Amino acid sequence: MSDHCARDVFSADFLVDLSNVIRTRDSRGRVRGSLTRLERLLNALVSRENDPGVQVYLVADQSLFARGLLPEADRRQLTAWRREGLVEAVDDADERLLELAEATGLPVISADRFRGHRTEYGWLQGNTHQFQEPHVDADGGMTVRPVDMGVVAEWQISRHAEQDQLKKQGLLAGRRRTPRYDILDRMWSCPDNGCTLYDARHGTHVLLPRLRRGVPTCGLHGLELTDDGPRPLIVQLKLLLDGECVERFTCRGETEVPVGRAPSTGISLEPWLSSKEITLVSRHHFSLTLKNGGLWVRDHSTNGTKIAAENGSETRLVPGREYPVKPSDRIMCSPRIALARSGRRFPTELAMDYSRVTSAGGATPTSRIDSH
Repeated sequence: MSDHCARDVFSADFLVDLSNVIRTRDSRGRVRGSLTRLERLLNALVSRENDPGVQVYLVADQSLFARGLLPEADRRQLTAWRREGLVEAVDDADERLLELAEATGLPVISADRFRGHRTEYGWLQGNTHQFQEPHVDADGGMTVRPVDMGVVAEWQISRHAEQDQLKKQGLLAGRRRTPRYDILDRMWSCPDNGCTLYDARHGTHVLLPRLRRGVPTCGLHGLELTDDGPRPLIVQLKLLLDGECVERFTCRGETEVPVGRAPSTGISLEPWLSSKEITLVSRHHFSLTLKNGGLWVRDHSTNGTKIAAENGSETRLVPGREYPVKPSDRIMCSPRIALARSGRRFPTELAMDYSRVTSAGGATPTSRIDSH
C-alpha cells in the first residue's frame, strides 16, 4: 500500500480523507477502522484509472493514532507511515483537505460533504467534479464514484460548522457524538486575570471550553476553568434586505424585544425603510421573545406580519398570538425587508435542545464532567 502513498501532494493523483475512509460503523453503531479499507480503495482506484502506479496523498486527524480506534497492528503501521512522511496528521483534517484541494485542484476522496465549511470555501456549493466517495457494492467489492456536493442553505452551514466546533473542543460525548450540554449551558472563567477569552464581564460571548482529560480548560493558557454559573440564552438574528444580510442583532435572556419602524427600545428598521415602506411598517411592528430554548414572534402591526417558510409557504400572524420561529423561517416586515434567525445556535440553546431530546427518550447526554 505504501507504494501508492505520495510524500509530496503535487505528485499525487488524489487527496484522501484517511480518517473518514477507513472508519465505519458496525451493526451496534460502534466506530471501527481498518487499513483494509484503504487497501480496497487503492485497488479500486488502480482498476478504474487503469494505472498500477496511482498515487494518493493521505490526510488524517491526529485522533486516528490514539489507541483503540484501529487494530494495534494497523495503528503501528500508520505511525510508521507518519514517520516516513506518507501520512499528514493534523488536528483538523477537513480544513487541511479543503485547503489542499483549493490550492492544487486535486479530487478529494471522502464520504464527508463538508457542510460546515461552505462559507469559507464557497466553491464547495454545487461542486460536481472534485469530490468522490468509496462505495461498497452488494457483492462486497469497493468502487469509487463521483459526488454532487449540492447546495446547502446558510442556516444548515452554520449548524454543521457548530458541530465541527464542538468536535474540535472535545465536547461531543459517546458513540452518538452527543454534545456535552452539562458544559454548554454554563459560563466558564479562566484563573489567569489577563484572559479575555473566558470573562463574562466582557459580554456573553464567552468561548466554549476545551475538554482535556474530562476537564474544561482554557484553550489559551491551559488552565482549568471555573464554573461561573448558568449561561444566558442568546439567539442571533439577521436583517435581510432583498435577501441579502445587511445587519445582525443578538437577543439575550427572556425579555421581549420590540421590532419596528421606531420602537422606543429594541430593533429599529428605520435606516433601511424606503419612503413607501415607512407607511407599511408600524412603529412597533412585532416583538420577539426567547423562551423554552427557542425564538417566538408576536404581531402588533397595522398591516400585518407574515412568516415565510423555507418551502415557500407563508403564514399570516394573528395579532397578539405567539408563533415559534424556525431556523429557516423569515419574518416578513415588508416585501423587501425580513428578519431571520442566524443558523448559529449559541451554547445555551444547544444545551436546552439536547436536554429536550433526552427527556423525550432520545440519546442520553453525559450529566457529569468525566473523561470520554
